[in-house]
Amino acid sequence: MGWVTNFALATRSKEAADWGGIDLEGKTVRFALPVHMNGDALRVRFANHYGASAVRFEAAVEAGGSLLPLEFDSDEIPAGGELISRELSINLRAGEPLRVYIYLATDPCDRSSVYGSEYCAGKRFGGDFKPEGECVSVPLLASVDVRGEGVAIAAFGDSITQMRLWSDEAERRAAKNGASLLNLGIGGNRLLYDTNMDGGRAGQVFGRSGLSRFDFDLKPLCGVKRVLVALGVNDISQPSDDAFSPPLEERAHADELIEGFERLKMKIEGIGAECVFCTVTPFGGMGVYCGETEDARTALNDWMRKQRCVDFAAAVEDASKPGFMREEYDSGDHLHPSKDGGLAMAAAIPDEYLR
Repeated sequence: MGWVTNFALATRSKEAADWGGIDLEGKTVRFALPVHMNGDALRVRFANHYGASAVRFEAAVEAGGSLLPLEFDSDEIPAGGELISRELSINLRAGEPLRVYIYLATDPCDRSSVYGSEYCAGKRFGGDFKPEGECVSVPLLASVDVRGEGVAIAAFGDSITQMRLWSDEAERRAAKNGASLLNLGIGGNRLLYDTNMDGGRAGQVFGRSGLSRFDFDLKPLCGVKRVLVALGVNDISQPSDDAFSPPLEERAHADELIEGFERLKMKIEGIGAECVFCTVTPFGGMGVYCGETEDARTALNDWMRKQRCVDFAAAVEDASKPGFMREEYDSGDHLHPSKDGGLAMAAAIPDEYLR
């Protein structure tokens, strides 16, 4: 028996109103998450990585019909910091739902858009929780650890991971093997650079770079056996001459990305986990696509295929038109796979990487 992270989220700032702009001050958020392993205790980590000031909050969990308050050494999370609950004895069973309630005395900056939550006004621990609205993000919640038997597998990626195009199916397969798959995707995320869509404060909309966010999104997690790294497409495709994009000089070439991925691999191995690279899927048809971007993607993927690797690119690429996704696997924007494309990517993951 030991601590294993059962669930985790990567956070970014709420600044973009299209996904996290709801003011949650004085509201309680409720979020349901899956339990992937049996356990006899849990602890919950909350984060205020992007906040400029401390955030005051209270939290509780509900499982097996019992609603139990979480206890902390403080009632607020300092700016740029984290707060972990005290160990809570609780009987958890794989397959049963766990709900987390978070009462927000002040509106938080940190939110994750991988999953949505529901909210109501006031503090509703132990009373009727009647949702008054939905939030497309989850505030403050960073990870939930369970004391039990099992392992964790982290999916460290960008929007193709964050949108759960392949990770939901991978999570289902991993759960059959007694493992939890942790979706740490952030839309627009790059390996080498922080990115903000409107050119303002770096690291808001698309999160800090994969190399820098490793320390707070991955390093604190428990029992992580393997990390599936699905980054790189935004380093190549995102920079352009467009006023709302990163400058063109930030377009990464294969040698820069390889050096960055080698650094990330060292970090991953430093926490005792195995690093598995996922090849960069094609994006032919996008306005930024050109010979330079395709050369970088091809060279990077050739290098990845010599490492421990999941070949996402081969799973969705049109063999008759290299650099482009098969039509049925293209969502229509030529960057994000369709639902069928995501399933094809999940099918490309060997079972040994999901146990």
